[in-house]
Amino acid sequence: MSADSFANVDYLGEPVIISRGYQLCALLKVCELAASSLENVGEGPYRDSITRNLSTAMELAEGIASELLIALEQAKSRCIRGRG
Repeated sequence: MSADSFANVDYLGEPVIISRGYQLCALLKVCELAASSLENVGEGPYRDSITRNLSTAMELAEGIASELLIALEQAKSRCIRGRG
């Protein structure tokens, strides 16, 4: 990401950071569904595989959330400077 996360745009001209927000929402929904599906899966290799993949997905979600948080903090700083 550039210094201004909202400056990078996709092919439609929308800020890429907004797309990252949509990706985070979708990823969290997939994680929610995967976690709830574990209720019906007994111990064993299949459950272990789902749990590992869920952990990896949550790490990815954390990365996207951090990216969004940084962008929001930068936007907040610009907003505060603009008022002063």
